[in-house]
Amino acid sequence: MLEALSNRDEHSRKLAQGAVAIISKRTPGEDPNMERFVESFRPLVREVVTIPYNKALVSGVIHIDGLNRDTKRAWLRATAAVAKGL
Repeated sequence: MLEALSNRDEHSRKLAQGAVAIISKRTPGEDPNMERFVESFRPLVREVVTIPYNKALVSGVIHIDGLNRDTKRAWLRATAAVAKGL
């Protein structure tokens, strides 16, 4: 979708380039594909932020108190990245 947006017209290209891609790990432990995902988004957007796996996000209901420190910090980085573009 980002590639299509980038190729549509100048305005759409700027929208895509100003976007923040947030990639959340879906499984615990090392993910050999994570770096590939990050690198595939990097040329299309302003910033890429990864969110570590957190069991508290699996159920579909998010309880902030159940998130570990690393996940909270990653979401804070994601929020700051989005805010930088405003």
